[in-house]
Amino acid sequence: MSDKSYSIDDILQEIKDKKISGDELTKTKKEHKKFDTQTLLDDILGKKSDDLSVPKAENKPTEPVKKSRVDTYEDLSQIKKREEAKANLAEKAEELSDNAKNDLSEVYDDKSENEQSPVKVEDEVKDTDAKAVESQNTTEGDTDTKPEQAEAISKEASDTQKQADKPDLSQDEKQYNTRDLEYMALAKTRKQLVEGFVLNKSEIDEKAETGEQKPYSDTYEIKTTQQFAAIDEQNKAKAVEQKPVSNITYPSQKTNKELVKEWSKKETAEQNDISPTDWPDYLDEYKSYEQTDETLTFLNELKHKNLFKTISMTVIFLLSLVLIFLGKLVSPHPLPIIDPEQNPSIFCLVDLILCLVLMFINADVISKGIVSTLKRKPGKDALYAYSIIGMTIFNIVILTSSSSINDSDVFLYTPALIFITLLGSIGKSYAIKRMLTNFRFVSGQYDKYSLGVLKQNDLANSLAKGSIEQEPNIIYDKKAHFLSDFIKESLRDDLSDEIGYYTAPLAVIMSFVAALLAFFLGNNIYVALTVFTGVLIVATGSVAMFVSNYPLYTASKTLSRLGGGVLGYKATKDFTDANSIVIPARDLFFDKNIILYGIKTFSEMPIDRAILDATSVLRETNSILSGMFMNIISGRTDILDPVDSVKYEDAMGISAWVNNRRVLIGSRELMINHNIDIPSKDYESRYIAQGKNLIYLSAEGVLSAVFVVGLEYSEEIRNMLIDLYNNNVLVMVKTVDPILTEARLGEVFDMPAETFKVIPSRLHKELAEYTCEADTASGAVFNNGKLPAYLYSFLFAKNLNKPFLIGKLISFASAILGILLFVVFTLLNSTSQLSNEILCFYEIISLAICLLLQRITSFKS
Repeated sequence: MSDKSYSIDDILQEIKDKKISGDELTKTKKEHKKFDTQTLLDDILGKKSDDLSVPKAENKPTEPVKKSRVDTYEDLSQIKKREEAKANLAEKAEELSDNAKNDLSEVYDDKSENEQSPVKVEDEVKDTDAKAVESQNTTEGDTDTKPEQAEAISKEASDTQKQADKPDLSQDEKQYNTRDLEYMALAKTRKQLVEGFVLNKSEIDEKAETGEQKPYSDTYEIKTTQQFAAIDEQNKAKAVEQKPVSNITYPSQKTNKELVKEWSKKETAEQNDISPTDWPDYLDEYKSYEQTDETLTFLNELKHKNLFKTISMTVIFLLSLVLIFLGKLVSPHPLPIIDPEQNPSIFCLVDLILCLVLMFINADVISKGIVSTLKRKPGKDALYAYSIIGMTIFNIVILTSSSSINDSDVFLYTPALIFITLLGSIGKSYAIKRMLTNFRFVSGQYDKYSLGVLKQNDLANSLAKGSIEQEPNIIYDKKAHFLSDFIKESLRDDLSDEIGYYTAPLAVIMSFVAALLAFFLGNNIYVALTVFTGVLIVATGSVAMFVSNYPLYTASKTLSRLGGGVLGYKATKDFTDANSIVIPARDLFFDKNIILYGIKTFSEMPIDRAILDATSVLRETNSILSGMFMNIISGRTDILDPVDSVKYEDAMGISAWVNNRRVLIGSRELMINHNIDIPSKDYESRYIAQGKNLIYLSAEGVLSAVFVVGLEYSEEIRNMLIDLYNNNVLVMVKTVDPILTEARLGEVFDMPAETFKVIPSRLHKELAEYTCEADTASGAVFNNGKLPAYLYSFLFAKNLNKPFLIGKLISFASAILGILLFVVFTLLNSTSQLSNEILCFYEIISLAICLLLQRITSFKS
């Protein structure tokens, strides 16, 4: 390399020895029209550079290089406009360089007069280039001016730092200011998330109940139903021509024909898994935006129908309470006509009428229960059907001997049956609300992303190699135009039907056993029928309808405020064992978290040229540093150069061709690997000790500039990473930035380095096949593309299995314990203790315990 590298200490010593006066500096300034950082330092030290020729460019690769975008897309007027913009930037850089020289002169004058500590002067010299760069933004967007003369070097350093810290008001920065505001709201939301699934009712936004939210992207094109229909028609036509296999999740060596055949079998099998009791024959799967109105109408009708059921059953439940408690509460009986002691026949007839009304209201449930039984797939509806039919038969039979109703061991459990059916209707309302909340996002005009699971293939093993001991299950995010499988994922495999599949046969068998036992012990058919119906009712219970519906509803309501959701119980099964998640590095840092401390140029490289080269390459590769450099040039994408042949070299940096010039930007190792002369290791170690990083820039085979960069973390991002760490989830970071290693990420976020795994560049292309945008993707677990929605949708889907398991255990325990109570009390001839009020109280206690434990079960636990 032609230029000698000077340390700060060397510069200060030569300044002190030469004792250059302010007049000499002014004279030097007049002799030169343009100063960059290196030239300025050479002038101060008295060094003259005789070789001003441009270094010879290294040879291009033999393979053909892509044609420049300028030659392809731009006309002469556009090129001229861009050159004028670059000329303006060069003029500004010249002024900045002059300002930097004056600043250094002032620092030296203060050093000579006051003999301050060299450490302070050294700090000021290091920051002169950073001040020059930052002043470009502050002179255009800020109104504050810098003091003409610092009274002390420490005060000048403080003012310089404040000036550098002022925010740039470019368009990109405004976007991230909005993003910051959203994360401020997330900080409070996250605190409530880790405490449980349900937020305080007073904290719920009015729009949260409906699932409404602001679209993720302001530039997102708002499409009408007709526009969506046109897009769908185009997609269908494209599908006919290309016949893509869009739902194949994992790569395979099989042919497309074999894959399509397997996929069809899989879809048929999954379709058969859907409970026939919950899949309406008249409702088609939601496959296009054309069906939005139709599906929404169905969901609203389902909501209104369930609401009618709930209100109706509430009314008849209150009437049944009046029927059995009126005589006990008021004496004498105010309505003797329904007094069981005075008119037992009328009392039994009224009770039968209430039971028939209950049967009419739940006719669909009874029919589904019978059908599922005939298909040998009994579910929760089958238990309701058995209980209602059994109770109705008992009401008819007792009319033959209505006076038996006054026996101490005989009860008509109609009030208890209506009560558990009412609670079941309330539980089902949670499922309907959850579907409406999710559907507003799935059918809405938002950016949509689908969460996928990568497992059991070579890519998953390669990604997790050396980081995960167990089988890798890796979560990734995929953007899609349309989220499919809404009806299927929302309705199939309801946990209440899974519980009913086991409890229904048990309830029927035990009810007959207990009834026979009661009959032989007391020789009373009415006591036997009391025990028979009582066992069916407690086996049906009130818990099963809440086991999955309540956690899923609270999760969807909470996630809807972040822009995510989980459709149903089946989706959680696929995410329970997930142990890794892919996150782009760009999502882990805000622009404000990337700090530019200074720039040093080499080889006569103008500072504006160095900034443009770095910005052009970094923006093309979506580096975390691109936002910082875009702020420096005020978001002027029109002055950037075209970039071709981009290549990321693992853990070292990026090589690319910029305007037919080979540009390298990255670490020290990248420069050494390409035989670029760089300063000694001591030069870099001094900054590394301060927690800073050096980014080297090389153009045409020689070192052009060095950028001193620092990283800070955002508290909101760190909290989310802690949540992943507490759930034993490895963070796989996809990045092209050599400064981001596992160790460096651990230092920045103050977390163990084992929390992170940087994805090797050789796997980026293969991973992109899964994460690339698609027309259609499964909406089982979805989000709007923002990091909070992405992470917490995954964490809820992963951990919803915990409240499901708790609810399932309590549901089984409640049913079995209830059956045992009837058996034991029958053996003791004490069934008189098992009244309607006792059964209702038993169901309330069981449900309260279930909901309480589900509510306090957090995804963090």
